[in-house]
Amino acid sequence: MVIFMHNKARLSSKYDRDNMDTHTRTCNRLSEQLHFDCSSGFPRVHIDLSCESVSYPLTRYPPTTSTTKVIIVGCGIAAPVLAIFLKLKGYEPVVYERLSEPTGLGLSLVSAFNRTLVRFAERHGVKIIWNHQLVSFEQHEDSVVVGFTNGATDNASFVIGCDGLHSNTRICLFREEKVNFTGLTQVAANTGGISPRPDSLVRQVMRNLVTQRESVAKETWRAMDEEAQKEFRENGPYSDWPFGGKELVKGAERITKYSLYDRPRLKTWYKGRVALLGDAAHPTSPHIGQGANQAFEDIYHLVRLPGKYTTSPSSTDTLQKVFSEYEATRIPRTSLLVKEAIKQGEGREVYGDEACKTRNDMTQAF
Repeated sequence: MVIFMHNKARLSSKYDRDNMDTHTRTCNRLSEQLHFDCSSGFPRVHIDLSCESVSYPLTRYPPTTSTTKVIIVGCGIAAPVLAIFLKLKGYEPVVYERLSEPTGLGLSLVSAFNRTLVRFAERHGVKIIWNHQLVSFEQHEDSVVVGFTNGATDNASFVIGCDGLHSNTRICLFREEKVNFTGLTQVAANTGGISPRPDSLVRQVMRNLVTQRESVAKETWRAMDEEAQKEFRENGPYSDWPFGGKELVKGAERITKYSLYDRPRLKTWYKGRVALLGDAAHPTSPHIGQGANQAFEDIYHLVRLPGKYTTSPSSTDTLQKVFSEYEATRIPRTSLLVKEAIKQGEGREVYGDEACKTRNDMTQAF
């Protein structure tokens, strides 16, 4: 299986790339091809780049010999990947998603990527159950009982919350927190597909994101209604942009507008037999293109760590060690990236000719 990913930004140069893990550095390049290679019995990710090819193991340890059931909450990009590799290691993952099917909303490339991952997970025997939104869980000595809005329940050895920014798993773990509006919104003008390339642009542009400062509007990744899109194309603030900008806006098949939110930083990502992963643990604004990459790094560590221990993978002692090392490895890294993403976003919205010129020069240098 090959999955094509396009990452719109690299990390800031202030980060020392020489000290990053190999798998981290590869995720910050453009035009990645992600291969799931299971031929040797040990799952690996292989990434082909335009200038180099790098592969790394998702585990150095043999699969578990006993079947351990795992409930994964949410079915975005991270959940199917996590489920696949847990399945390959001998676990029994079950994914629960509140929606009725893989999302067709938001960024079209992400939606297509998500659907591909879902199909691939199902071909690997991963059970995905739709229309189930988590509202509660009850932890026991050797299991977790999960409850859903429709009254259904299920139990597993442990639970991983992959349910995004508005994570119910996180709320159940640490109570509801205030979601802070950053004061920034983004308009994604080409999310419905690929706009025709204006003659004035020498390179094809697949997606155009504009960051702006304005009043709050809930983050949904849903397209504007038809009237709002028509008004935006014809009379919006970017409808007369030069250098091909207005053609990109007017030619967009679908336009999405959403606000950017921030959550308080967590000091821990787990409690007992329940842990968080991806945006549920460390939501970040999209300004350095690291959301999916960081979720995959979470998966890398969460999947490899249980094999370090000789005790049962479902034992309380093993889970505590795994989750503790997982968060100790990941929290410092993701905290830096979240701060850098906020900084990048705030730096894009400036006023005045000189400020805009300075910003543009810095962006080109980056």
